[in-house]
Amino acid sequence: MNNLEVNYVSSTARNAVSSNHVQVSDYIVSEEGYCLAVEVLDDKLVYNQIETIGGEFVTACKGDLLVGVLGERMALKGYSGRVPRTVSPGDVLSILNMGGILGDCTSNHPDLGPALQVKVIGAVMVQRMGLTVHARIQDNALFPTDHLTASAPIVMVSGTAMNTGKTCAASHIIQGLTERGLNVVAGKATGASLMRDARTMEKHGATATASFTDA
Repeated sequence: MNNLEVNYVSSTARNAVSSNHVQVSDYIVSEEGYCLAVEVLDDKLVYNQIETIGGEFVTACKGDLLVGVLGERMALKGYSGRVPRTVSPGDVLSILNMGGILGDCTSNHPDLGPALQVKVIGAVMVQRMGLTVHARIQDNALFPTDHLTASAPIVMVSGTAMNTGKTCAASHIIQGLTERGLNVVAGKATGASLMRDARTMEKHGATATASFTDA
């Protein structure tokens, strides 16, 4: 294992990696949720930003080192991609969204150009219960439950595609309920795995939020 100082950690990795100083292993598990250290190979003029664990957006530049997360993405107005069957140091992957999802791009978007490519450095390792293990966002996920024995009323906002205003509509509902004195919590069940959407709902009054990458 080697020690590495990365320029930033992508927001999707926030539940697994909290520091820019990481340990990296050559042994990589090619499955959804595993965190990788990668190097940006190109400069890009559009769709070139990454949301960090601090919530800010930074422009990814050639030579930058970052922590991303292996994952699949299906996006009508963005990049689609999948997790490759195997990943080794030196392999080239693509950044599939601004949250730092990494994978093989299977569908580029004509308005965005080719997806930003990165070279794999290795798997990010963390300490867990006294052991050095692979960083994986599922290990700190919300505890699943099969049913709700008691619950406040649930309002679901859905849409037929991305960028149809789901988060905007939910935020206005949250604001309206909050102004009536109700305590509202909110979750995002799908999307681009960005903290930005959860923070938007918080700004409109939600007292607690979660994203599907927290689950």
